[in-house]
Amino acid sequence: MIGKLRPLCLLGLIWLAAPTSGTAAPPMGGVVAGGNAALWAPTTLWAQAAAEQPAQEEQPLGSLILQYFPLIILPILFMLMVSRPQQQAAKEQEERLGRLKKNSRVVTRGGIYGTVYSVDREQNRVTLKVDEATNTKIEVTLNSIETVLEEPAATDAKS
Repeated sequence: MIGKLRPLCLLGLIWLAAPTSGTAAPPMGGVVAGGNAALWAPTTLWAQAAAEQPAQEEQPLGSLILQYFPLIILPILFMLMVSRPQQQAAKEQEERLGRLKKNSRVVTRGGIYGTVYSVDREQNRVTLKVDEATNTKIEVTLNSIETVLEEPAATDAKS
């Protein structure tokens, strides 16, 4: 029943968006005085279509499955398109942090560039040397490391 009324619903939306230049609602009989019957035509069509509809019949099981198919498919698509890439990115970040060694060049989530001075995995801490001239070191959590710029082997190869 609802599927047959969809085009009429669209007409109803067009009717709602139409300008009403001070037109009063039609009387209960649906007859409009003053020649503005075009404004009320969608509602009368909708009422006529609803009156002509036969009583709702029992739907077979296949039809119900097809109706609920989008509701079943949406969570699966959400998992594939949103959750899975996030899980993969988290796994890659964990692998990068697992390879973190002394003398690796890194960037923290706060935007601080530094060189790893020491890694303490039990306490989840990393000591970064941020200035070579003054030997300034800071301690950050392991998870605050955003990007590993250079591995220590790449630094040794350049020297």
